[in-house]
Amino acid sequence: MVVLGVCLAAIALVYWLVYRTNVGRAMRAMAEDRAVAGALGMRTKVLFPLAFALATGLAGLTGALVTPILALAPHVGDPVLAFSFLTVILGGLGSVTGATVAAFIVGLVEAYAAVYLGGSKGALTLFVLVLIILVIRPQGLLGKEVRRA
Repeated sequence: MVVLGVCLAAIALVYWLVYRTNVGRAMRAMAEDRAVAGALGMRTKVLFPLAFALATGLAGLTGALVTPILALAPHVGDPVLAFSFLTVILGGLGSVTGATVAAFIVGLVEAYAAVYLGGSKGALTLFVLVLIILVIRPQGLLGKEVRRA
């Protein structure tokens, strides 16, 4: 319950920061096109380390929450990293809401498949589901379609 509470608070904080503040607006503009954001007067030399610090802080929070659950070893984070990568891709790159929805889907599918299908078939089921969803909707669940000239 503590992990769930901390995760929900972190999601709410990141959502507020990215979508409700000027810093978040500037970080989204910089992510879209760094050169144009700099030309518009945004301080990209400050925003880029800030975005990196936010990502590093979230990774540290994840490590602090996962360590009591899993045994501490050099490669303990590899499965968590794989599921995190799947979650971001499935939710749609750049979509905090999509990543949140995808995180719940990934957790439920992996847990139920592991219980009912057994062992590593849970991860296999998850990868197949992600593959099917990305074939149907390449930009992810809530991602925006990117048009290039």
